[in-house]
Amino acid sequence: MRAIAVSEYGGSPALVELPNPEPGAGQLLIEIHAAGMNPMDRSIANGDWEARGMHATFPLVMGCDLEGVVAAAAGKTAFLPGDEVFGQLVVLPLGSAGTYAERVVVGEEAPRVTLARVPEGLAPVIASALPTAGGSALDLTERV
Repeated sequence: MRAIAVSEYGGSPALVELPNPEPGAGQLLIEIHAAGMNPMDRSIANGDWEARGMHATFPLVMGCDLEGVVAAAAGKTAFLPGDEVFGQLVVLPLGSAGTYAERVVVGEEAPRVTLARVPEGLAPVIASALPTAGGSALDLTERV
């Protein structure tokens, strides 16, 4: 599968070829239709999160926000193959579940994984842009 990744902290993002991921028990395989882009993605790739104890794996596939379709579900999951989902994946080690890729495998119960079904009529590009930016906006409105 193709993905955008860095080979080291601070490296230039490049198109790389990686093995197709396979879901394990309790995991979803999501075919990504759109990935949101945020300053956080570059911050992670630069190694800024390493000081917080959030280590990375290389190649570090960039991206945390996505919209896509569940291609496979292994074991008991809340989603079924064919479900259109969107959300934010901040999975340790960082880069192991990046969304600048054709596919990603993720455990829906993992800490810092937020997935939901895409509301009818919401375009994939809009859905992929919502998780991080929308969460920040919601947080700001709750502080007012």
